[in-house]
Amino acid sequence: MNDKKIHVYTNDSQHPQLLLKLTGEVKKFVSLTPNRIILRGKGSEKIIETVTIVPNLDVSLNIVKITPLNGKDFTYKLEEVKMFGEKTYRLLVENTKKSIGRYTDKLTFTSDRPDYPVFSIMVSGDIQ
Repeated sequence: MNDKKIHVYTNDSQHPQLLLKLTGEVKKFVSLTPNRIILRGKGSEKIIETVTIVPNLDVSLNIVKITPLNGKDFTYKLEEVKMFGEKTYRLLVENTKKSIGRYTDKLTFTSDRPDYPVFSIMVSGDIQ
């Protein structure tokens, strides 16, 4: 269980400040391994990172769309695979930047679940 405290300030002179305590269970609906993509190396070499995406739900989750924030320095491909008999996804991300420099980006995934509609992963490149 996770606890969060919220301070509420009011213009009520008898109760100028209230403290609210929220308690609840936080469930991750997907696990990303690794949880961040780092593409590091020489621009003349192939730089590829693989991310495993595992839905952590009792009910299935399908990824229906991937949207990059910029998407100009890398390509990506999503594959559905079975791992231990369960549906998982393998995301392959490949650097396309040839010049020296750094970049940051983000991939946003849209699922078919209205209760868990989107999640994202950061992408960073360090090209030498």
